[in-house]
Amino acid sequence: MPGSPPFSIDAQGASLDKRRILADDHQHSVAKEKRHYCFGSHGGGIMTVRFTYRDGVIRILGQATGPRVSKKLVVKEEVEKVTISLSKRSVEFFKFEER
Repeated sequence: MPGSPPFSIDAQGASLDKRRILADDHQHSVAKEKRHYCFGSHGGGIMTVRFTYRDGVIRILGQATGPRVSKKLVVKEEVEKVTISLSKRSVEFFKFEER
């Protein structure tokens, strides 16, 4: 359709992910048009697709991939730093497992 944004077929790929998550976008929804998110895996990463239903058609409003998307999905918790002492054997074990 002329004038439509050039969204890739990746948006459809994210929606086909069996583990996708659908969520309402309360921040950008208005009374006459509800907006939604689809979080899905596609192409080895996480993709966010923003969409709405308009006149019986799913309209893609935007899509994003990459680290920025992943950071939004992480639940922020309070963390506490601790220092521990490990034996040399334990340190070697973790170094080996890291590879």
